[in-house]
Amino acid sequence: ALDLGICRKLEELHLEAPSLSSLKLCGCGFLYRLSVICPMLEHLDTTFCSKLCPYCLIAIPTTCPSITDLSLAYCTLNTCTDHQQQEAINMLPQPRLTARTSLTPTPQ
Repeated sequence: ALDLGICRKLEELHLEAPSLSSLKLCGCGFLYRLSVICPMLEHLDTTFCSKLCPYCLIAIPTTCPSITDLSLAYCTLNTCTDHQQQEAINMLPQPRLTARTSLTPTPQ
């Protein structure tokens, strides 16, 4: 568990933690940009994160597939500027492409 609650000067957070199960950001009133890549994360509390850009939340189900509890209480989810929206979209994980080839000889 990680509790960063009431970090009043926190504006951006990029977190990659494979085994983190709970993240509390409640009271981070200036947090507007959030990127969380935590496959084991079950609980995310963003209560009172009044400047959080809604586009930052789009990736949560993908980057945190174990999420079962998401608290958005008292979040106004402000509309992002075009620049903030593009930054949030750029923070989404890029799909990893793998190529597979078969080296089985063709019968003659």
